[in-house]
Amino acid sequence: MNRTRSLFTLAIALSSLLVIGIAASQSVRAAQVGDLTQASATFTHFYLFRATSSPTPWWQSHTRVDASGGVHTAFYTEQKVYYAHCSAACDNPANWTETPIADAGNLDSLDYPIVTVDPSGRPRMMWYNDPDYLYAECNANCTNAANWTAVQVPVAEQSGYIYPQTAHYFALDSQGRPRFVCYGYEGFQYTTCNANCTTPTNWRSTGSARS
Repeated sequence: MNRTRSLFTLAIALSSLLVIGIAASQSVRAAQVGDLTQASATFTHFYLFRATSSPTPWWQSHTRVDASGGVHTAFYTEQKVYYAHCSAACDNPANWTETPIADAGNLDSLDYPIVTVDPSGRPRMMWYNDPDYLYAECNANCTNAANWTAVQVPVAEQSGYIYPQTAHYFALDSQGRPRFVCYGYEGFQYTTCNANCTTPTNWRSTGSARS
């Protein structure tokens, strides 16, 4: 009899613990949902450039964050290649600028601009303008289009070039020097510049022909 009573008491105790555990779990889950709801309610959603705008923006864009937390974005429309920037509090649309820095290419849907920043936080961009790639840089007051300088990147003569299809064709090395890879009908080409990169003759290319 005592053994039966002990087992019954143990079962009641375990049931109580189970109920307490479920209630605690539900309380935690409710708190988590509340936190997510609050975060969603306080986060500001906005558009730099609406898809319903005219001219129409293309969907390929590219973003880099500098060491100070500033956000740099490249995007483009049927007419222009844009550089967008925000230095702080980037959930506020008023803190963003969108600067058109060049005309879009003849086949504007292929432009696919890339932006990155050098160790000093200065933006560097590259995009495709059929059949060429262009490099652009700005060293100060980059929300003013007049402070950007663009140059066609010279590459070895090939029968044609393939437009970019990913955001991996352009980057800077640890010293902020531009490096660029393009693919032509005759193979891959790696192109670099080590100084004064708005001067076309300072770019050098090496290639890997298809076998």
